[in-house]
Amino acid sequence: MGQSDGLRRRGQPEAAAAIDAIAGTIHDRVDREPGRARIGGRGPADAHQVAQGLVPVLSRTPRGDHIAIRNDLPERVMLPIDAADLADPLGSLMENALRHAGHPVRISHDDHGGQRRIQVEDDGRGVSDADLNRIVTRGLSLDEGSTGLGLALARDIAAAAAAGAHLHVTSLSPGFRASLVFDDIVF
Repeated sequence: MGQSDGLRRRGQPEAAAAIDAIAGTIHDRVDREPGRARIGGRGPADAHQVAQGLVPVLSRTPRGDHIAIRNDLPERVMLPIDAADLADPLGSLMENALRHAGHPVRISHDDHGGQRRIQVEDDGRGVSDADLNRIVTRGLSLDEGSTGLGLALARDIAAAAAAGAHLHVTSLSPGFRASLVFDDIVF
């Protein structure tokens, strides 16, 4: 909301309104998160289409207008999750990557050993091995100005929405990868 106020003061009311809309949606979802009875839809969702729908929304954020998002997901990467349920954690991961990236954020996938991974990578400074397990803790942030909710919500929503789904985080050299991992893809 601080970004929105700053844009208004700089005479950019349309950009501020777009951020207000995004923030309102996020606020509504976080408010109803504890009682989300609808989570658990089996989908299938096309990960490429969901990611493609998130790109224009995130391009309106302060970092999104400077850093591109490369959706390298092929079409028809199907997942056993409702599209709306996938948009929540994937959007959080993409927004997190934008916050740290210096170059385009990349979304890709990997199928290996009965798992399908949707990966979001940035070229930021990464995370120390000691902090990798801690960063998915709700309310814990290694960055000033962050709520520490994005990765925790991505983990929680993925786990609630699809059996065997979980979040896996990896520090790269340089950069960071957050993967939504789906086991035993069955529709």
